[in-house]
Amino acid sequence: MPTIWTTSVLIAALGAGGNLASALSMASGGPPKNAPTRACTGSNISPSVLGRRRAMSLGPVLLAFGAPLLAQQQPAWAFDNAVAEYASYAGKPKRRGEVPPGLGVAPRTVIVGEDDDAASVRGLKPCDGKPHCFSTTGDEKLEERLSKGVDTLISPWVPPASDPFPLRTLAAVVAAYTPGKGGIDGGGFAVVSASDVYVYAQFESLKKGYVDDVEFALTQANNPKPGAAAVLVRSSSRVGYSDLGVNAQRLNALAKSLREDHGWAIQDITSQTHGDYFDPSQASNMSA
Repeated sequence: MPTIWTTSVLIAALGAGGNLASALSMASGGPPKNAPTRACTGSNISPSVLGRRRAMSLGPVLLAFGAPLLAQQQPAWAFDNAVAEYASYAGKPKRRGEVPPGLGVAPRTVIVGEDDDAASVRGLKPCDGKPHCFSTTGDEKLEERLSKGVDTLISPWVPPASDPFPLRTLAAVVAAYTPGKGGIDGGGFAVVSASDVYVYAQFESLKKGYVDDVEFALTQANNPKPGAAAVLVRSSSRVGYSDLGVNAQRLNALAKSLREDHGWAIQDITSQTHGDYFDPSQASNMSA
């Protein structure tokens, strides 16, 4: 079974001015000599009994690029990078929901063109029109998207052409994310799987344990520069109606680091780009 490294191990592997690609590829071969060598905390439960909660129970970060991914079970009440305050809510009922079907890159049907034709495109899962999701997959016309709810379409993220492994860069930025910053994701997070073409992470809220699924996929399509790489993005809550701005805040925080530190081209999600999502009246429609 491959070793699963925590965020602290990844950061230790990177070191001050360390080589990013080397640190990430090391995840499948072993830790640096001076780094901690513990795997994910929790019970050593057989993969055969992890069942439907397996994806929820993975450790905080695993970065075994191109390797089979397997994790030991985390304690049910938190990811191990949850804020300290989360322990106060450990015994409270949680609304984590189930891992949604249809994650990953697959053929998706969207409406395109002046004649509103249905077309099949390969992409991440579209959103359901509720103000708790953003995706780079969606109908071409704004009016079509609004007919299903709020506008949740965003543009692909564009890494610099000089980066040969953009999803390794992105995975490292996700690993450095701070749970609880800005008042969100106090329950911690985990990078559930990562490769050079796909990254999937889960983020948990502080009090009620709401879980959001966040995906990134590398593609050559949907890019203003033909032949250049682009990154498809999806961030969505599992349950409820309005996310009170959490998915936008999280994506904007990751985008800021990628823009400022790594030269990516990413448009922020704002009240100017997605006014209906930020409309305060949406919060009044939240399901119980």
